[in-house]
Amino acid sequence: MAEQILERKRAAFSTESQRLDRFKKIGATLTVDVVAGMATGLLVAPVVAIIDKSIITNASGKEPLAQGLKNGFHLLFTNPFQFARQPYFFPVFCIFAGTYTVANSVETISNNASTTSAVSSTLPKFLASSGINITLCAWKDSLFTQWYGVVKPKPIPTLSLALFGLRDSMTVGTSFLAPPIASKFLQSEYKVSKASADFVTQMTLPCLVQFVSTPVHLVSLDLYNHPGVSAKEHWKMVKTNYWKTAVGRVFRTVPGFGVGGVANRQLRVEMNHWMQK
Repeated sequence: MAEQILERKRAAFSTESQRLDRFKKIGATLTVDVVAGMATGLLVAPVVAIIDKSIITNASGKEPLAQGLKNGFHLLFTNPFQFARQPYFFPVFCIFAGTYTVANSVETISNNASTTSAVSSTLPKFLASSGINITLCAWKDSLFTQWYGVVKPKPIPTLSLALFGLRDSMTVGTSFLAPPIASKFLQSEYKVSKASADFVTQMTLPCLVQFVSTPVHLVSLDLYNHPGVSAKEHWKMVKTNYWKTAVGRVFRTVPGFGVGGVANRQLRVEMNHWMQK
């Protein structure tokens, strides 16, 4: 009888020890998730901030796209500390640091709480990252539109905010939800290695969707800058600015969710490997 009681105590102690070890491991992984997300945000935000500001000032007619890009990159490379103090840098940093940190953390929690497949476990990450990304982008877009628009600052129209949300959900979906699915398809159907399939899908899918979301982006801006004009006038503006804006948004997406996605994944792998030594 005494031996049975002792055995139960040993089993309970072993279970509790395993539970504590598991929590410590999850805590360490979540720390890596936050550091990787913040580092990725710092890596990609400068380039994206310059492109975002240039696109909005071009769409409003305040400054040509090429001139905006030239001025922004000149400041970044000649005086990076002054660049970091520019008002347009911090909101963009918050977007990417917040999105990657939330996506990383939710993935870790989800993977440790569920044994479902990799594809289905991506859904919580998509929903959480979409929510934080859309919220932060709406905040950033409201600031940028008021700062760099051609009209007196005013509340952003509800339809503009809805279109901004649609635009951002398309980008987040092709950045977090679609790549794992497309990567598995390339691996199974075309025998592409996992590393190559992951890289190709992460770099291309978020960029390709910009050709679809650019009209949404332009109309949402035009609703703020030119309220009350006809749908025909909005469409005319979209046709005039489509290609340079689409290309600009592709170049924005390459560092933001292409290079950023690859860097974030690699940082997590390397830091988790280092912490396990």
